Amino acid sequence: MNQDQPTTSGDVDGGRAVNRRTVLKVVGGTTLALGGMSGVASAHAAQFSGCGRVCTDTDGNFAVVATGDGYEGRHLEAASAGDVPWSHDNTYCYEATDGERIVGFIEEDEWNQGEGCTLCLNPNDCATDHHDGAQDIIDNIDESTIGVCEGVLTTGNCTVSGTGEPSDGKPDEPGRAGDVPLLNYALALEHLEQAFYEDGLGTFSDEELMGADALSAFGETVRMQVPAYLRTIGKHEAAHVTAISETIEALGGTPVEPAEYDFGYETPSEFLATAQALEDTGVAAYTGAAPRLVDNDVLSAAASIQSVEARHAAFLRLVNGEVPFPDVVEGAQSIEEVLDVAGQFLTSKVNASQFEPRGDRPAFDRKSDDDTTDLDILNYALTLEHLENAFYREGVDQFSDDELREADVLSVYGDEIRERVPEYVQTVGDHEAAHVEAITGTIEDLGGDPVGEAEYDFGYETPSEFLEIAAVLETMGVSAYAGAAPSVANDDVFAAAVGIHAVEARHSAYFNELNEESPFPDAFDEPLTIADVQDIAGQFIVEE
Repeated sequence: MNQDQPTTSGDVDGGRAVNRRTVLKVVGGTTLALGGMSGVASAHAAQFSGCGRVCTDTDGNFAVVATGDGYEGRHLEAASAGDVPWSHDNTYCYEATDGERIVGFIEEDEWNQGEGCTLCLNPNDCATDHHDGAQDIIDNIDESTIGVCEGVLTTGNCTVSGTGEPSDGKPDEPGRAGDVPLLNYALALEHLEQAFYEDGLGTFSDEELMGADALSAFGETVRMQVPAYLRTIGKHEAAHVTAISETIEALGGTPVEPAEYDFGYETPSEFLATAQALEDTGVAAYTGAAPRLVDNDVLSAAASIQSVEARHAAFLRLVNGEVPFPDVVEGAQSIEEVLDVAGQFLTSKVNASQFEPRGDRPAFDRKSDDDTTDLDILNYALTLEHLENAFYREGVDQFSDDELREADVLSVYGDEIRERVPEYVQTVGDHEAAHVEAITGTIEDLGGDPVGEAEYDFGYETPSEFLEIAAVLETMGVSAYAGAAPSVANDDVFAAAVGIHAVEARHSAYFNELNEESPFPDAFDEPLTIADVQDIAGQFIVEE
């Protein structure tokens, strides 16, 4: 985690360099025992129980735990023998706290013999994905936490023997409760965002926000919207905090508390730029985490927040002079990547591993057998993407750039908004065409038959009516993906669907703004059933 002084707006960027280790994979929890070191006359016996507990039969040794950006030692304390494989009474253990993963064990008494301290790796899968080998741990451990082993820690060939059931006293929770770490990850981000808006809105007056240099190119309408919309976004983040906290408590978990923050902005423009970076990062965080959620109720709730975060981001990008929807499919970020950005604003470390689900997890609800196959869902999505693709293709052909810029509905806006409407309409159309191509190819790869484009009658006659229907179609797309995604079994297909869902939300926010409607009317986007969406889409389909 970066602990440098938080940067100002120009330095806040979701594309910063990230830790070379990939997002941590947590698998299994088999108990393995260390009978001794190969080539070393060791009298120790040691036992790992998954990644939550390590015990030895001699005092003075250390567990090694993974932290957010390295490793630390933890002294083993006297404990009851429990299920250890030795018969004498001497037992010393370390139990991992919430979020910690025990990745190794250090034998200190070898140092007393003048041969240095030896590091043994925990061979469980939930530990091995935290490091790039023993030397990685030695290079990155905080030596101040390993006592007399400081400066004399070496690698060793550890002989592993014995198996058993995990006995760390923290059994993996099945079903929905297994999603608690990921929910706490989302909650930590929502706490940050809520605190950010409370801080900024308490720092700057409405007049100062409306007079931000970043808004100088915009007319009065946009400038007057900004303070009110920022307050709305802040209320949304507070609602997300409440909803996620209540869900965690209902699942028997403990919600994480807010941290201490230093956001580092000094001007209203820097505040707006930081807001954009946080919202973009929030979207990427939900996009990356959603495919790992087990329970469909939790997944649906996460999707409804992800799209709202995307709406926030689109508006903030618009007022910062950036493209509201920069990608065809929303990019996902790992927990470590997201915390690398969020860490700029935290005054203390956050251990990324606390947000990793523990051990073996139950099957995903969305992989359950039902009457809807992935091909059914893909062809349903393709039907909607065909409709949107045709809508923008026909609209761009029918109206010139000047006609779009001069649409009556845009009369309240200045040149900065109107001038870019043709460009952004074309960009959205290109996105929908790309979605059609991608989904068609996926269906064919899976051995299915892609549905073709139908005949449509969109019913608009003026540029304003065209822009109004665009808002309707994009909002329908958001709800359609939110409702259907939890039924997708294939992981790659699901990840792509979640990525498209966020992009549709960005489109929707933009067209809502053009129609003088809130870009983010609710704190949670509501999903629609396939039948509901077909009723809406059917109004525009003349013949299939």
